[in-house]
Amino acid sequence: MGIRLGTSYLATTPYSLDDCVLGVADHYASAANEHVATPYIDEAYQALGNVQVFKTEKEARIVLKRHILSRTRTEILANSYALEDLKLELQEFTFELKALDKVKIGESMYHDEVVYYKRKIDSAKSGIEHFKAELSKLRKIRSKKLQIVFPAELA
Repeated sequence: MGIRLGTSYLATTPYSLDDCVLGVADHYASAANEHVATPYIDEAYQALGNVQVFKTEKEARIVLKRHILSRTRTEILANSYALEDLKLELQEFTFELKALDKVKIGESMYHDEVVYYKRKIDSAKSGIEHFKAELSKLRKIRSKKLQIVFPAELA
């Protein structure tokens, strides 16, 4: 490629949080003018989408961290809301199950209602576990230390 003439730092800020990386791009002489150094951005970074180039590592880190915090904030709020909603539903379904009266509604209807509420309770519990896992994952992403990722590591 030629003589390396410097380094730029990259922040890939695509929609997918898994593809957010901090990278580097070496500068090489421009084909049009050998006295002008341009960064060579590896295809591995470009494949992730939305690559931004910065002169300093600090600038790239700030932009990348800001992007991650912004993206995870919305998802954490949405998942927290969904989690709390499921907890309230679980409480309501449990109450309704306990409030069933076999004498008033009959044996057959009672059995059907018990099955219905138990399914709803199991579904709510499953949803609660799902949202807890998602929230845990998002919080880890928010607190993760940003390391420079080289193109060979992306393959």
